[in-house]
Amino acid sequence: MEACWIANVELAQTGEQQPPAAYQVRKWLLEGHDGHQIGEALAQLYGRDDAAELIGQALEEFCRIGQAKQSQLRGWCLEAYREIYSRALRMDDYGAALRAVNELRKLAESEEPPDVSPSRTV
Repeated sequence: MEACWIANVELAQTGEQQPPAAYQVRKWLLEGHDGHQIGEALAQLYGRDDAAELIGQALEEFCRIGQAKQSQLRGWCLEAYREIYSRALRMDDYGAALRAVNELRKLAESEEPPDVSPSRTV
């Protein structure tokens, strides 16, 4: 098998289980890969030729996520910073831990605008 430039080629070569193709397409889009690159990788790693369909599904998922309430996103940010803080402390990376605390402080001090669409959920 010729080496694939997109991540996870080692998984394909070692026989380890690949993540689902739809998940991997979302990941590749977030990493900045274009449709042509994703199509090549799907063919090589998954034996699939439906890149346009999978990319379309990923974009629809991004739109759905973008409709989240402000309070949901704020809560997610709080939990993410707490996780970063915790991991940084375990790794003795006090600079990263302090930056996480500073970002949490900023988030705590900011006023949260009211949600204008109370019926929307993630």
